[in-house]
Amino acid sequence: SERARRQLREAAVRPILQKPGPISRLMALALAAVVVLGLVAFAYQVVEGMSVDGYSDAAFWDVNIANFITVVGVAYGGAVISAVLRLTGASWRAPLVRIAEGTSVICVLVGGAAIIPSLGRPERMWQFFTRPNFSSPLIWDALAIGTYAFASIVFFVLPLIPDLVVAERTLGERAGRLRLALWRLSSRGWRGTPAQRRLLRRMTGFLAVLI
Repeated sequence: SERARRQLREAAVRPILQKPGPISRLMALALAAVVVLGLVAFAYQVVEGMSVDGYSDAAFWDVNIANFITVVGVAYGGAVISAVLRLTGASWRAPLVRIAEGTSVICVLVGGAAIIPSLGRPERMWQFFTRPNFSSPLIWDALAIGTYAFASIVFFVLPLIPDLVVAERTLGERAGRLRLALWRLSSRGWRGTPAQRRLLRRMTGFLAVLI
């Protein structure tokens, strides 16, 4: 019945309106402190030079490159899990797929940022685009990460389009102006027609194989 469907939609979007509890706030503060500490260490490295980070004539790989490889590897793992579950059509996959896709997006962005401390002159990053040195592996890292980040974000957003429409119609103004604006922009033109659903499945499957 319509009442049952409305109740189901309300239950599905209820977590969006929930306020963070004290444990969540404490974790956010702890993680923010780690980020601030990392920024302070990065500023110290920029001022004192790359030697404080373990670089020398004999050692040009350090913890930043290890972080980059590790975190991007996790991102690839999340993409593989999501792609396999989507291509196999497992009916129980939805929660795992969303977690894997979200993890993939966050990890590829964090892993990509790990390249920045590895640069001797990070303020010259703009030269990646204006004067690329294609003999440097960092250029290929940046191209690979940029391409993969874009594909991962699209792969994450596409399956959310029907859900964003449901959230917008169910919550309305309760969601806040910013959320509504983002939801409407991301789901613009979605009507849920059979043709749109077929196209969405094809595009999602194509990106799953491509990634």
